[in-house]
Amino acid sequence: SCIMAEEEEVFDTVRVFVNHVDAYSTKVISKILAKSVVGASDKDADDDDDDDERDSNAGDTPKEDCFKVFGTLRDPEAPKPDWVQEIFQYEQKEELLPRLLNCDVIIYDIMGDAGQLDEASWAVSAMNAEIDTFTSPKTFICISSAMTWARTKPVDPDDPEMPFTEEDYRKRKGHPNFKSHLSAEKLIIKLGKTNKARFPTYVIAAGLLYGEGENLFHTFFKAAWMGKTNALEVYGSGQNVLPTIHVRDLASIVVNVCDSKPKVRYILAVDDANSTLEDIVRSISKNLGTGKIKVVGKEDSLMQKEISQPFFDMLSVNLRMDSTLIKESMNINWVAETGLPDNIALVIKEFKEGRGLLPMRACIVGPPASGKTTVIKQLCEHYKLHHIKIKEVIDQSIVDLERGAARADEPTDEEEEDDMRAEDNAKMLESIAECKEKNNGRLDDEFVIQFYKDKLNSMPCQNQGFIMDGYPKTQEQGKQLFAVDDEEEEEDRRAH
Repeated sequence: SCIMAEEEEVFDTVRVFVNHVDAYSTKVISKILAKSVVGASDKDADDDDDDDERDSNAGDTPKEDCFKVFGTLRDPEAPKPDWVQEIFQYEQKEELLPRLLNCDVIIYDIMGDAGQLDEASWAVSAMNAEIDTFTSPKTFICISSAMTWARTKPVDPDDPEMPFTEEDYRKRKGHPNFKSHLSAEKLIIKLGKTNKARFPTYVIAAGLLYGEGENLFHTFFKAAWMGKTNALEVYGSGQNVLPTIHVRDLASIVVNVCDSKPKVRYILAVDDANSTLEDIVRSISKNLGTGKIKVVGKEDSLMQKEISQPFFDMLSVNLRMDSTLIKESMNINWVAETGLPDNIALVIKEFKEGRGLLPMRACIVGPPASGKTTVIKQLCEHYKLHHIKIKEVIDQSIVDLERGAARADEPTDEEEEDDMRAEDNAKMLESIAECKEKNNGRLDDEFVIQFYKDKLNSMPCQNQGFIMDGYPKTQEQGKQLFAVDDEEEEEDRRAH
């Protein structure tokens, strides 16, 4: 029992420094560290309520048996996050050294801020010079970018699709704009060999990050959400393979390194997707926008004001990577192991929640000529909502049915499925024609309600929201329109 008590005491006091706890990736990493039980390899990190995990100021007070997080702020005026024990403030970086030496694990993310790259190199050097004064072992973790591999020659010239693994790290050659990152990586790995037991150092080369509101891919998500373009743009050929990882999965890898201190000191942090840029943009467009994409050449891309050179450089990289260490030695509670396209629904949910993009849904009714349509038009323009008019819904639905029925004569790869769909569309058109003939050109509610359901369940209406113009007109129509059938209820239950 005495031994157990001692172990618990050690676990209770594992102090971790994280630079810039208010930045995109380090905010997520520091928050998950503060929720992770020391030694548990993050297995319980995602058991907390999702809303708590995404809200930086609610339900994030540190727990006794978890890592104790300390850090710095990118924005000096920003408030201290609830999950952080203390913010280290300093005028000169030398003032930071005693604070770092008082921590057990030091984490620097050098992907975004050039100033942090220099500080990380200074910090690992200054700490290395103080090894003899350490009262206990300390660990230095640098989160770098897979861009330090961007110009690496293929492992097998005859098989260019063979992925790189950690074993190839000595062969890596970085993108010209990431030379400083590569130099920092080499310095950190080198200093970790001074005394491997007392001061192990790690470099985690992370793929392009996504999730939790977006950073790099925000341009595409924003364009799809705003709906100002008919097609999302794919820069370059779009056939290049992007190494990617969800930011929470990167955090899980960091927690594993803190816990297990692996023998491998250079770690690739990538998911299993190996998606192309086109795959990613197409999935965003299909699930958040119009579903259309268009390829834009390099020169045209760089002429756009929102496309910076670093942004284009990262989206132009072509790297296949496979992290054998993560698969074989780490306990990762994956958020998106199979990549962004496969997990697009989750990532869009995070994007909308993280940026407060909750859809507005309304219905305005009133007598004829009361000004409904004028008011709705103004509201839709101001709030970027979809204006739902009964005539347009019916007309567009019939056009879609006619188009679908006509496909019966077109050759496709999925003829049987398409034939059945075309046959169903043709039968629906016949039923509509019969209904109109019996009712002097009017449609029964069952058809109108089905058309409305299809419209309201479309991606644009689900994402941005809508205002219905004068329909439903009765309480009964409203009940039928918004009734949840058993299948939908089961899907919703599984989703939550």
